[in-house]
Amino acid sequence: MKSLREIESVGWIFWTVLFVLFLYPGYLFAKMMTYDTADTLVRGGFGVFMAALSAGLISWGVNAVLQRRVWRKMLEKKKAERRQRKKNRK
Repeated sequence: MKSLREIESVGWIFWTVLFVLFLYPGYLFAKMMTYDTADTLVRGGFGVFMAALSAGLISWGVNAVLQRRVWRKMLEKKKAERRQRKKNRK
């Protein structure tokens, strides 16, 4: 198993865990935002939508941070290789 420093991206498992965690808060948010006469199915659907949207946004943000970290490592490696080649030419 990879350590937290070696992870390059989070996937569907991470999104699914967040989605399940956000289902109840999403339902509570939908209950707060809708009228009392709204059907339970409408509230549940809105809650599922909010949970999926929240999980997607957080997964996207985590992936962006992780990819940026990988990109920086790659640039540092290229820079070190260029310095080494330049040093070997002299």
